[in-house]
Amino acid sequence: MKSSFNTLQCILACLAFCFYSPSLLAQPFLPFLETLEASTDNDKKIETYLASKKQVPILEGDSVIFIAHAKHNAPPRLLADFNGFLNKRYVADQSIGQMRPIRGSQWYYFIQEIPADGIINYSYGYGDTALNDPLNPNQRLIFGGLTSFVAMPQYKMAEEWIIDHSIPRGEVEKLAFPSTILGQDRTLHIYLPPAYDDIKHPLPTLYLHDGTFYVKEGRIPQILDYLIAHQMIQPVIAVFDDPVIRGKEYRGDIDYRQYIGTELIPYIDGRFETSRKKEDRAVIGGSRGGLSALHLAHALPLFGNCGVFSPAILPMPIPEFVQLLADYPQAPEKVYITGSTFDHIWYDDAVALKKHFNTKEEIDFHYQEIHDGHNIPAWSRLLTGMLQHFFPYTSP
Repeated sequence: MKSSFNTLQCILACLAFCFYSPSLLAQPFLPFLETLEASTDNDKKIETYLASKKQVPILEGDSVIFIAHAKHNAPPRLLADFNGFLNKRYVADQSIGQMRPIRGSQWYYFIQEIPADGIINYSYGYGDTALNDPLNPNQRLIFGGLTSFVAMPQYKMAEEWIIDHSIPRGEVEKLAFPSTILGQDRTLHIYLPPAYDDIKHPLPTLYLHDGTFYVKEGRIPQILDYLIAHQMIQPVIAVFDDPVIRGKEYRGDIDYRQYIGTELIPYIDGRFETSRKKEDRAVIGGSRGGLSALHLAHALPLFGNCGVFSPAILPMPIPEFVQLLADYPQAPEKVYITGSTFDHIWYDDAVALKKHFNTKEEIDFHYQEIHDGHNIPAWSRLLTGMLQHFFPYTSP
């Protein structure tokens, strides 16, 4: 019986498509809405209209039209990069995710202007539940979970994200490293470049926060393979360290700082063929990991390079934070900060730090931003420029 009902639904939908005016289906979204009458049931008309489109959300010029259906009579809310996914801890005005009802239906919409090379991650909220868009097959991994996304026509995936089996691949070793200072085992991933055993000179090292996320979700080893194979950067060793108590460690914790400076770095330098020069060592992190990278690069005399993706300084005021950095005994030689324009919560932190470091003549500072949100795939796109700034390729 259920199968017969579904078949009938398909037939009715096809009939609706056939008899609904092609000129109406070809209309832009807002003029189409004007054709709907409030006194009638418009759900089928809207479904037919959506079925006629190449993709949903609908792209019209520089606008993205998000469309969602109510569930159990509960209206949807748009949770997206540009409204901080309505994170109640940081987003006081929850109305910025409110979608507009379409008269005579259970459908709602939201229109947002996006630059031509932008990309937006989003989902729909129903009460305390967030659901991906059932009308959009495009999803990507964000902080361990899949979320819907919509990319504008000029958005291009970085070439280094495309798997190329023809280039040499480095090796990644996973190990447990016991920290006496922290009283815990740390999970490390160590990346060694292709033909590491044949390299006869010390190599630069990268220390990255949120290790496993950057290895798997960020595809950093794959990106390093690409950059090294195409002689865009020097061969490097990368150390990915997983946090245990992230909120404590990444806010300038003294014990964590001592672990990095007196346990982890000496262990890496003792086991691998690394350069001990400050200018050949970088610390990199995103969000709170970026906050930690700034602490470490200013508090320890070990890092000549500091890379920060979408720094999450809030709720500490920027003037207070930069004074804290000034109170440390040294500073890195190079600082590279990135901002994502659709990072609703922390984009202003990136811009404020840009203004601060632009005044530091003694630091080789670079700033870069993209039309994306607060997530590891966005930051991976920015790694190439950062590493070329730190460790540009030099001929043997």
